[in-house]
Amino acid sequence: DWGLLQPQLRVMSIFNEVGHSLNYGGVQTHIAKHWRLNSVAPNSAAHAALIWENRGLIANDLSTVDQVYSNYPLFDIWETSFNQQPGDFVNWITTFYRDWAEANFGPERATEIGDLFAKADRLGEPKFTGVGIQGSIPRSSRFLPSALNELEDNDPTGITDPTFLDAIYIYTQFCSYKDDIVGTGNVDRYMYWYHFFKGQIELLKLAIYRQLYVDEINQTENADSIISTFSKLMTHEIQRVRSVSELGVIAQLQQSTLIDRIRASEELGISIPISTTYEGEHYVRAMPEVTQIYKEGGFEQKVIFIGNGAVSNSKMYYRAIGSNAPFISTDLLNINGSNYVYKATLTDPGFDFEYYIEGTLEGNSVTYPVTGGNGTNNINKTVIRVTEIPFVPTEILTESAVQKKRQ
Repeated sequence: DWGLLQPQLRVMSIFNEVGHSLNYGGVQTHIAKHWRLNSVAPNSAAHAALIWENRGLIANDLSTVDQVYSNYPLFDIWETSFNQQPGDFVNWITTFYRDWAEANFGPERATEIGDLFAKADRLGEPKFTGVGIQGSIPRSSRFLPSALNELEDNDPTGITDPTFLDAIYIYTQFCSYKDDIVGTGNVDRYMYWYHFFKGQIELLKLAIYRQLYVDEINQTENADSIISTFSKLMTHEIQRVRSVSELGVIAQLQQSTLIDRIRASEELGISIPISTTYEGEHYVRAMPEVTQIYKEGGFEQKVIFIGNGAVSNSKMYYRAIGSNAPFISTDLLNINGSNYVYKATLTDPGFDFEYYIEGTLEGNSVTYPVTGGNGTNNINKTVIRVTEIPFVPTEILTESAVQKKRQ
């Protein structure tokens, strides 16, 4: 999905869908189909919150559809202006985003971050930078074959243009809170969005440099800017990797933007070398996360070290959940001779367990999860064992066969 290269805040849409479902008499289920990227986490959280808000307590009578529907005022999310949106909705979405921000980043800047996200969500679809709406999500990418945006007639062509600065306000304001976030887990979750938003700024700048290059304005200078800006974009994208899907975003940028648009002779045709030296922080990530295995089955978790230099002392430490016994260590196994891709394996551990992974990159110790370790206050990953239920094929009978069987 090309749009996943930029933020997709859809809480207003989800709220509206819940209201419509109640307006039509209620439904028995909501299908929450979201991409597996951290950038859509608010949407998943909103879906869960809205469904739980309509749950029926066993001790109480179930609410009627009319009673519940009154909590979700319907309005046309496309035609209703920002200032005319219903007050109950505005209060709900603002509270939701503040709560979400506090749960993810801690209380220090939860109100400010929550208000930023709520406003951006309420402003709807990404806006062209030429509109310059402060607080909206600026449109930074476009449909394939490339994410590299092409400017509209009214879009600014300078990165210091006040209209451009208004367009990226949500990003610069969010990133200004970097030093205020406290706690290892909170910082790690904040830095995901920090690098996402910093990368968005570079992607927006890239469109400006591309336009200047195409218009033959200071081509040598802007060719250099295109390459250096793309390099900065990729540095930020790498640092926000939390899932395989986010690796897919990087692959898409590499192929469709760098190779197919910047390098291709029929496009920009810029052959300036790009540095492949990683310039960000060192990390170790596990993906996709394995949280349960079958009893008598094995555990295998792929691990990626992000950084420069050789990886050393790469180990997984594990013990039974609830145990105070020392952690058991096992070496990570290298995959296909890669310098940075490993896997942790256990053959039938025999118990539910907690674990963390450690290694060294250029003398820097890295841990997954970032809150992991062997201390009493550390928070590790957990894996539970479940019973495998054998699949038993069942014959699907036609309606006539069912009738015949009943006779």
